[in-house]
Amino acid sequence: MQPSLQFRPADVHDIPMLRDLADRIWRSSYAAMLPAAQIDYMLERFYAPATIAAEMAAGTRWELAILADRPVGFLALSSEPAGRADLHKLYLLPDCQGLGLGQRMLDHARAIADGAADLRLRVNKANARAIRAYGRAGFSIVAALESDIGGGFAMDDYLMARPLRPRPLVKICGLSTVATLEAALAADADQIGLVFFPKSPRHVSLDQARTLAGLARGQATIVALTVDADDAAIDAIMDAVSPDWLQLHGRESPARVAAVRQTTRRPVMKAIGIAEAADLAQAEPYRVCADRILFDAKPPRGATLPGGNGVAFDWPILRDVALPYMLSGGLTPATVGTALAVTGAKAVDVSSGVETAPGLKDAGLIAAFVAAARQVGTPPAPGLAASRGLSDRTQIGDPS
Repeated sequence: MQPSLQFRPADVHDIPMLRDLADRIWRSSYAAMLPAAQIDYMLERFYAPATIAAEMAAGTRWELAILADRPVGFLALSSEPAGRADLHKLYLLPDCQGLGLGQRMLDHARAIADGAADLRLRVNKANARAIRAYGRAGFSIVAALESDIGGGFAMDDYLMARPLRPRPLVKICGLSTVATLEAALAADADQIGLVFFPKSPRHVSLDQARTLAGLARGQATIVALTVDADDAAIDAIMDAVSPDWLQLHGRESPARVAAVRQTTRRPVMKAIGIAEAADLAQAEPYRVCADRILFDAKPPRGATLPGGNGVAFDWPILRDVALPYMLSGGLTPATVGTALAVTGAKAVDVSSGVETAPGLKDAGLIAAFVAAARQVGTPPAPGLAASRGLSDRTQIGDPS
């Protein structure tokens, strides 16, 4: 059985671990390709703690790859203008290569590229094995790049690119049965949501969630939704489910969001209820602590649930929102296309819109919703051969 590789966002506390991994990988993988002096120089230039911290602060997304609780690799990705995503780094320890884990890392990189039309990377021309591996994964050589990186050394690379299907990310939330989970996976949903809120008709027990997560893992990203949950409840969810994301759907403060993100070492999505443009200001304090905002409709007066009420809001108010967000609230197979076209959202979330009654998901509606969302295209990216924007800090290892 192929090992199960997990991912978590890396932050400044992980910089020593990243540096150690880079040192071990570079010294074992590149000894036959590069002189020792160049390896030393590149490690000091690209993996100095201050350099990694600056990249994180500038928005480059660093992720650790974890196998059986052991960090075995990492990747770094940034979103660029005009629908591009640049994969600056992707490395695995040598003893983990050849197990299919590199492909899993590439799959993860594509999943977190957030609607990019193409994924680009640089590979050293001398790394024939990596070039072949990326070719098998759908990447093509589109340019040759040579740059002076200082220290008397140069990077002589190929720019490789792979077009990505320009589609919005789709999350089916509130799944509670094996049949409807399988329907979401069969429809190719990107994320599945499990609700941990006893007042909700979509609430699942830890045992139910453990079973559903086990079926979904590796096929879709698992999101655990909580409402003002305390540390004990979140710890129990992490132990039972090990979700890829936490969704906080209550009145959690920015400090609480930051604390959950730090404790769980998982990306966090914070739900914000809105009805009019003025409500968007509520998202601002979460810009620095949440990985994504979920804009949902404010619950109707007297409602007992913070979301999943089947209520829409004035979608055009999201047109100029400049932060990573997911659109939710009142979406159905009939309306999701319009909502995406009006807002330009890169991610959508549905729960009640694919139900026949509160908490009762319908396989046909799930399939119809995903299909309708996927029909909404995005403008094509400019020519892949353009190399501007891929910096000299980009180096990629063997993904096998």
